[in-house]
Amino acid sequence: MPIKNKFNNISGLNKYNNLFCDSKEALEWLYKNGLSRCALVRTSSPTLLFDIDKYNVEHVEKRWTVDELKTYQTSMNEFIKSIYQAAITVDGITHEIALAISLSVLNFHKTIYKASCLTESDLFEPRIIVQVHNNTNNGWNNINSPWASLLLKNKKAKIVNYELKHDESDALSAQNLSWLKRYRIAGIETILFRAVTALFKYIPDCFTNRKVIVPSENELVIETAASLILKGVVPINIDSLAVDKSLNESFSIAPVWSKIQPIVNNRLQKFVINELIERCENMLFTEVSEALNRIESWKFKLDPYFKSKNDTNKIVVLSNTLVKEKGIAIAECCRKYKIPVISAQHGVTYEICATHDEMSVVHEINLADRLLVYNGEAKFYAESSGFNYGKAYIVGMSSRHRRVQVEKSINHNFLSPIVFVSTNLYKGNLGLLSTWETDFDRAKKECKLIDFVFSKLPHTVHYKPYPEENRRYSDPDPVLKLVKSYNNIKLYDTKIDMRYLLKQHRVFVTTCATSTLSWLIMSGNPVVFINAKNNMPLMLDAHKYFSKGLFLFDDDDGFYENIKKFLSQPIEIIEKQWEKKEKDRALMIKRFLSSFPSEAGHRAADMIYSDYLK
Repeated sequence: MPIKNKFNNISGLNKYNNLFCDSKEALEWLYKNGLSRCALVRTSSPTLLFDIDKYNVEHVEKRWTVDELKTYQTSMNEFIKSIYQAAITVDGITHEIALAISLSVLNFHKTIYKASCLTESDLFEPRIIVQVHNNTNNGWNNINSPWASLLLKNKKAKIVNYELKHDESDALSAQNLSWLKRYRIAGIETILFRAVTALFKYIPDCFTNRKVIVPSENELVIETAASLILKGVVPINIDSLAVDKSLNESFSIAPVWSKIQPIVNNRLQKFVINELIERCENMLFTEVSEALNRIESWKFKLDPYFKSKNDTNKIVVLSNTLVKEKGIAIAECCRKYKIPVISAQHGVTYEICATHDEMSVVHEINLADRLLVYNGEAKFYAESSGFNYGKAYIVGMSSRHRRVQVEKSINHNFLSPIVFVSTNLYKGNLGLLSTWETDFDRAKKECKLIDFVFSKLPHTVHYKPYPEENRRYSDPDPVLKLVKSYNNIKLYDTKIDMRYLLKQHRVFVTTCATSTLSWLIMSGNPVVFINAKNNMPLMLDAHKYFSKGLFLFDDDDGFYENIKKFLSQPIEIIEKQWEKKEKDRALMIKRFLSSFPSEAGHRAADMIYSDYLK
C-alpha cells in the first residue's frame, strides 16, 4: 500500500527508470512506493553521491570539468557588461533599470548551469522530477533545481512533490549569547543607534531637519550612523516598509529584449543544447519582466515616502548594498528627489579574491553616490566595476572588526588548540560560482582535509561549519558525518557566528578568499590559510602579501603532507613563528584590510556631514 504524503503523486512509479532527485529522504520514500532501485538517480547532492554503493546515482553535473567551469565563470562578467551596455541604449531605460536587467541575467546563470546538464533525450523520454518542500519554507526558498521549468514541454515528465520530515534550519542566531557578549563586539555605537532609532519612531519629523535613512545595515553602516547621531542627525530605519503584493505594475521589456536577446542567444549556444535554447530564453524573459514589475511596485510604495521626507529636510540614504529589487527602487527614488545615496562596503572579498569579478554587477558602488570602503585596493576595484555610479571613499574597517582581537593576557590553557573555520558553502540551486568546482568536488576536497590532515594531528581540532541562511540541500552534509567519526575532531553544532567564538581558540585554519579570512586575521591569533587554486583563490598581488603575513599553503603537490607537518607542531612554536611575521602582517592589513587603524565611523560621518548635510 502506498505511503501517503501531503503532496502524494506517486502512481506508476515502477514505469520510470530515470529521475532527478537531490534528497535521500525523498528517494527512500519513492522506493517504498514502487520506484525501482535500478532506476538511474541523477543528482547534484553530495549526500547521495557519497552513497554510490547504496544507490544507482549519477552526477548530473558531470559535464562540468574544472576547465569548463573556468571558461564559464571567467566569461560571466564581460557577458553581463554587454547586457548592461545594450540595455542602457534603449530610450527610457535608466542606469538603475539597466542594472536590474543585468542582475536578472546574472542570476539566470544558475539556470543555464543546470540546463547545460540536460540531453536531448531528457526533452521527450519519461522522467521523474522530485521536488521537496517543508512546512514553513523558512530557509528553503528555491532549493529545487529548475528541472520542471526546463522540461515543461516533455509530456512524459512526472513531477513528484515530497514534504520533508527533517528540516532543521542552519540559520545564524545570537539567541544563546548573553547581552554582554553580543554588545562587547557590537559596541556602544550599536546601542546608541538602536536606542535613537527606536526613540524617533515616536517623535515628529519637525524636531530635526537632518536625517539619515537606513534601508539595510552592516557593521560600518551602524558605526557611521552612530557618529552622525552625535552630530545631530536622526537615523530612520525603513527595513519594515513592505511592498503591496497586490499591486500589478506593468513594465514592458519588449524594446530591451530585442536588444539583449541576440547576446543571450549567443551565450546559450555555447553551453546549452539547441533544443533548449528557446525554452531558456522564454524563462529569462519572464524572470526579467517579473523582476522589473516588482521594482515598479516598490517604487509605487516608496516614492511618496521619499518625496515627503525630502520636502523639508536635509537627508541622505546610508545603506548596505542596495543592488536588490527594493534597493534599486530606493536608488531610483533618490535620484528623482536628488537624495544622496551612501553605501558601505559589506566585507573583504573583491579586493583579494581572484574569481570575484562575476559579482561586479552587484557591487555596492553601482547605486551609490559615495561608497565607504576599508582600503585602497577596495577603492580601486570598486571604481573599476564597469557598472559603477559614484566614487569610493576610504574610511577603514569598522570597530567591530577591531573588537574581535584576542587579549594577550588570556590563559591559553583554557583555549582550544586549533579550529578549522570552513567556508564550504555549496551552490545548490541558489549560489553563483566564484569557483571552478562542483558541489560534489568541494565536498570531496573538504573530506580530504579531514581525512589526510585534521584527523592525523596530535591536537584537538574544532570544526566550524559555514552557516546557511538558505538551505542548498535537504539532507545533512556528508562532511559533517565524517567529522563526527574522528575522536580528535569536535563539531561545532551551535549556529553562532564565528566572530563571537574567536577568543576560544589559539590557531585558526580556513580556506577561500572571503570575509571570513579578514575576521580571523583581525583576531591577532595565528591564521593558516589554504589557497585553493580552483575555489576562490587569492589574487596574485594579495598572494604575495598574504604569504608573508600569514601561514599560507597552496593546494599543489605535497600540500596535505606539508600542512599536516606544520599543524602537528606544538602550538607554542606556531605562535612564536606568527610573532615573527608581525611587520609583514601590518603591511598586509594596511593594504588589503584597513587603511586606518581606527575611527572608521567618525571618518565616514565627517565626510557625509560636510558634503551632504551641512
